[in-house]
Order: sequence, then C-alpha cells, then structure tokens
Amino acid sequence: MGRFGLTVLAGFAVGAPAAPAGLAFGLPHVVVLVAVLLGVQGCFAVSLFTVDRLRAWWARRSATRTPRPPSRAAARASALLARVGPVGFGLAAPALFGTWGAALLGTALGLGRWRLLVWLTAGTGLWSAALLYGAAAAIAWW
Repeated sequence: MGRFGLTVLAGFAVGAPAAPAGLAFGLPHVVVLVAVLLGVQGCFAVSLFTVDRLRAWWARRSATRTPRPPSRAAARASALLARVGPVGFGLAAPALFGTWGAALLGTALGLGRWRLLVWLTAGTGLWSAALLYGAAAAIAWW
C-alpha cells in the first residue's frame, strides 16, 4: 500500500490529526497535506451523501407523525448556525467535532451537501496545515 496510501487511509479514518503521521512516515510536507485531504474527501463523501439519504428517508417516514416542538438545545443550535452560517461551521467544526462528526452534524442540521463539502474541506485543510506545521516544528526542535 505504501506510505502515501497509509496516510490517505489515516486521513479517512481520523482526519486532520493524520498529518503528523504522514510526517512520521517520512513524506514531504506537501505530499502529506494532499494525502490527508484526499482521505478526508473520502470521509466527507461517504458521510455527507449517505447521511443525507438517511435523513430524507427519516423525513418521509416521520411525515405522518405529529411534529414535536424543537427542544431548547435544538433552538440554540439553530440560532448559532444562523449566526455563523455554513462558512463558520465548516471552518470550526473539524477542530471541534472531528471530520466524521462535523460531516454528520452538518448534514443533520440540514446544511447543503455541496456547500458543506467545500467549507469542511477548507476547514480541514486549514487545521491539517496547522497540525503539520506544529508537528514539523516539534520534530525540528527535538
């Protein structure tokens, strides 16, 4: 499978924290960032498109039931999402919830798949680059 493939697989499994693993494999910085982003794209594609189908199925299934009023936590989450929008969510969520959690939560909140995919990728790229730079600095200092 090779070091690049293992880094892509690590990016798929854990997201941005896979960047230091790519450095540990001895790959150049740019190659590590590309490998992690490829793995994260796979993670996002699987979770966003699968969960969106499940969400649509659940909406059809529960359409005949009496809707419940939103809980207080759901109202607070909706207010926060209205304030920061998909851009803020996409940039902050990978660091707060991890890649899988961010994709699942964004889809569950009803954000658009493609817009969410773009901003989650940008956020994960930002956090991966920060972790990569921090790991490279720590290795150079050590």
